[in-house]
Amino acid sequence: MTADSEFSLLFRKYVDGNASHDERLAFLELVNHDEVQAELAQLVDAELKSRNTYSLDEDEQQEILNNIYKMAPVMPSADKKIKLSGFRITLGMAAGIAAVVGGLVFGLWFFNYRSEIAGGSHDNKYRYANDITPGKNGATITLANGKVIKLRDNKSGVVIGEDRLAYSDNNDVVDLSLRSVEMTAETEKGQTYEFTLPDGTKVWINAASKLQIPSSFSRGGVRKIYLDGEAYFEVTKNKERPFVVESNGQQVEVLGTHFNINSYADEGSVKTTLLEGSVRVATHSYGVESSTVLKPQQQATLINQAIKVKETNTEEVLAWKNGSIVFRDKTLEGLMRELARWYDVTVVYAADAPKNVTFSGAVSRTRNISTVLERMQTTGSVKFKIEGRTVTVMK
Repeated sequence: MTADSEFSLLFRKYVDGNASHDERLAFLELVNHDEVQAELAQLVDAELKSRNTYSLDEDEQQEILNNIYKMAPVMPSADKKIKLSGFRITLGMAAGIAAVVGGLVFGLWFFNYRSEIAGGSHDNKYRYANDITPGKNGATITLANGKVIKLRDNKSGVVIGEDRLAYSDNNDVVDLSLRSVEMTAETEKGQTYEFTLPDGTKVWINAASKLQIPSSFSRGGVRKIYLDGEAYFEVTKNKERPFVVESNGQQVEVLGTHFNINSYADEGSVKTTLLEGSVRVATHSYGVESSTVLKPQQQATLINQAIKVKETNTEEVLAWKNGSIVFRDKTLEGLMRELARWYDVTVVYAADAPKNVTFSGAVSRTRNISTVLERMQTTGSVKFKIEGRTVTVMK
């Protein structure tokens, strides 16, 4: 393709944030075609050069492309043409791909940032006594009788039936023997897992989170569950049975939709982000209910029993589910809370630590923690020390 090809024009509009809805979907579909792969690599590299970053080496360039492909609906193949006739990209797929490509909009310094402070060197200037590997699949299910079931980390997810637990590949986890058993699905720090509920609803649970499923869930009436932490939901539609999520003083009611809830206690707020459909967010204070209905691309933030709504970047919100850490103007303290949950570390701040300095970027959640810290340290505003599973933050 030429420099003025359809793909390059769509790439330019996408990165500049000027693409229409149809142009966004067209770009995301073209990403899968074999004939644009070389051009995509060149466009990404040129974009980074234009932002005063150094040229990508082959490994780093391939990392970006692999992350794009991983979130695309079909992996490109060197010996097989991709046919997308009649294929429709869902909002979830689009958000996943956009989380990687869209990172160019606010600078992919995490992938290949080399500031003048770092001397422009491609060497690993910052060394740590030890490193910490990223989180992985893992979770437990606790039954009402106290029995704890450890789920296998080499499985992608689990399906909760009324009388059976099975992995997504249909291999049995355990025969429940009782119908409609109450249970709690829980991830520790450094874990994430996908669950399919008895009604077909899919739930992706982030690290250090808990999902309580009462025995009444499958009996008819309201489908109510309880969340502590963060999860993304794709709710099976059922007009006769509303789906309700209670989390940290908030209640979200839906009929069928896609949304994310972040209710970690240490974040100081509960954030509900809508990707598709409609949800009603409500809270009660001194017997008075306050509620609002969200539209797609909106986020409700609950602080001190007050709900505020704003337009938001859904790619950033959903990045964790799609295997990335993506953020825009996030404080060091806020970012370290996220890293602490995923890498299962304790964060300690020196007296002079710049907790409120902000960062923007994107990085794969499959990287060791040193990769993230090194790239932050090249900005010259912060330093880190790793000792065991403790990360010390310094000026």
